[in-house]
Amino acid sequence: MVNASYREESLQEYKNVLEKFNEILTKFPRTSSGKIAILYRGNINLRLGEFEEAMEAYESFIQKAGKEKLYRAFAMEGLGYAHEGKKDYEKAINVYQKVVDLGERFQSANAYLGLGRCYEKLGKNREALEQYKNFIKASQKSEMTNIVLRKISNLEKYLLDNASKFMSKAKIRAAQNGILFDDDIIYGDEGPKIINYANNKSYDIIVIGSRGMGSIKETFLGSTSNYVLHKSKIPVLIVK
Repeated sequence: MVNASYREESLQEYKNVLEKFNEILTKFPRTSSGKIAILYRGNINLRLGEFEEAMEAYESFIQKAGKEKLYRAFAMEGLGYAHEGKKDYEKAINVYQKVVDLGERFQSANAYLGLGRCYEKLGKNREALEQYKNFIKASQKSEMTNIVLRKISNLEKYLLDNASKFMSKAKIRAAQNGILFDDDIIYGDEGPKIINYANNKSYDIIVIGSRGMGSIKETFLGSTSNYVLHKSKIPVLIVK
């Protein structure tokens, strides 16, 4: 959406419509029509690649929208697109997550898709994979779901290949120190997967690393190690 190209005459048409909405805002600023005009103005700014102007319009509408969740969701989704257009993916993620939190199902699907795109742009492929899967769960079958399913397949293969390379290096280093081990690579919801795997294999102990953090946060465990520690029925050894 943010990278779409338009014919020159289409751009002029958008600019003409933008002038009309500005006229409505000037004449009827306090009316419901005036408020909706702000939202549509943001949409046109977005289409024109005027991301700063789009963000200003969307933020203005969100402030004036009150408790109308659906229109707020539309505006917040547009705001996310505008941040994407400026390549500010962290801010876009923050906005898309707020759309998800609003609980509007149709908009949530689009927000999950936006989250997936942004995480992928940031190189956070595991998080992107999770959000693309959320999109599939929340959306109806369409051409886009087929595209996302192919993307999920490619990301899963990429992550599996990387994990295989990591484990190969780990086995070599371990063997050099007289340690031999078998490995399995599984992915999904890490905490439950680890516990189920350990139970099925009848292991005596789970050894898991804590997530590396600096300063004050180093006293807290990562979410996966914390989950395993509290849910596992067999002993857990956490290595810092």
